[in-house]
Amino acid sequence: MVNHGCLGVFLAVGLVAGLLVPADVRAEEHVRCEGKATNRYEPGLRFTEPRDSQYLGRHDYTTCTFDDGTRQTATLYESAFLTEALCTVAPSPTTATIVWADAEGSELSLNGVELDFDFDTLSQIFITAGFVTAGRYEGMRVRFVVILPLAEQLLACATPWGLTFQRGPATLSIESP
Repeated sequence: MVNHGCLGVFLAVGLVAGLLVPADVRAEEHVRCEGKATNRYEPGLRFTEPRDSQYLGRHDYTTCTFDDGTRQTATLYESAFLTEALCTVAPSPTTATIVWADAEGSELSLNGVELDFDFDTLSQIFITAGFVTAGRYEGMRVRFVVILPLAEQLLACATPWGLTFQRGPATLSIESP
């Protein structure tokens, strides 16, 4: 369970520490995207019945702003075969692909997912980090954040067919290493 008092202190300390870091030491953001993420599981995930399931994730970024001021759209694709997955324990993909509107691509290597909860909005916050391993922005750091409604997930996990679909806002950033 998250202790929001401690979380607030850590957040405040982190923000202040970030302000104290000289600007030339901070990572430079090259791309910032906003849009929606959709996750699908087939068959659906349940609370108590582990099952193998195919996971497909798609992030449709309707606005990507580049460091030179240009804008375009992009789509991120994830896929993984999950073994013995539950609603509460499902491994995350280790790779993803971004397809930019100009048909260029970026291959991603992902280091895992950090999970947090926002109890004020009853949301789960998934933060995924990694690196661009090929294509546009090769060698850069990548991070995407997806916010999913917790109540809908809990209800779906309790049904006989399980959690099959999730949708929520997503952001993507690509930064200097």
